[in-house]
Amino acid sequence: MIFHVEREWQAICDRKFGIGNISVDGGFAYDKHQTHKKGIEMDCRPVRKDHVTGQGARCTYHDNVYDREATINLIRLFLDHPWLRIVYFNDDKVQKTLGPARVTTVAGHNDHFHVELWPRYAS
Repeated sequence: MIFHVEREWQAICDRKFGIGNISVDGGFAYDKHQTHKKGIEMDCRPVRKDHVTGQGARCTYHDNVYDREATINLIRLFLDHPWLRIVYFNDDKVQKTLGPARVTTVAGHNDHFHVELWPRYAS
């Protein structure tokens, strides 16, 4: 799924997107996450207006460098994939645009969105 989204993203945008905190299959605790234990969860950074990458690329949906339209387009690519179950991201404008049943608020998701697959796709 990641490679599919990356290919589709590169067809519409030349910016890179950051992926991190991919979960560990087998139910092991991962860092401070209550989730990320089934091998079907990962976090992605929102898209920035500039081309900053790496650890310095962190931003929240409140920051001036945050690109809401591009982030909507990126999340839509994930949502269009049949393996995707839900996205957690606290930008209410993104939720309104993409549907609150598919993109929902969870504490701590202002500077990244959480992508979760359906359990049947766990490795």
